[in-house]
Amino acid sequence: MEVYEAVRSEWWWACVSLTQEEVRAYADNLRKIACPEQALLAEVDGKPVGFSITVPDFNEAARPLGGKLSWFGVPYLGALRLKYRMKRVKGARMMVLCVLPEYRRKGVAERVILDTFDYGRNVLKYENAELGWTDENNDKINHVLERVGAKRCKRYRVYQKDI
Repeated sequence: MEVYEAVRSEWWWACVSLTQEEVRAYADNLRKIACPEQALLAEVDGKPVGFSITVPDFNEAARPLGGKLSWFGVPYLGALRLKYRMKRVKGARMMVLCVLPEYRRKGVAERVILDTFDYGRNVLKYENAELGWTDENNDKINHVLERVGAKRCKRYRVYQKDI
């Protein structure tokens, strides 16, 4: 069973390796909500060196449904409401940003983020964006995000205790 190297990471505490079948399953599910123009591949001399995937903020559309896909006892009516609301989402979420280590600190990540912002703001008319979760100690990516104008708005921490 092959494992995609692009989805592996030694520095991210919650990363797990994915098989080809798992990557295909994620891609099939993502295809249902993602805008193809918001899945970017960065290349240098024809060689892929990074990619990003940005999707509409699903939570913005799902929040008013209160976690229910049935409405007034009618199954799937909530799903239709969700589909309708997805077309009116005003925010996006960058789920994945990956750049090969040898191309980091060379402007690749910044370019991918700025191209995503530009398309989201000017074509899709998004009003806000979230750049996902980053480890607060990951200074490299946090500095990239600061350079493109992102502001930290939430902080989540993971604590560990031996029992």
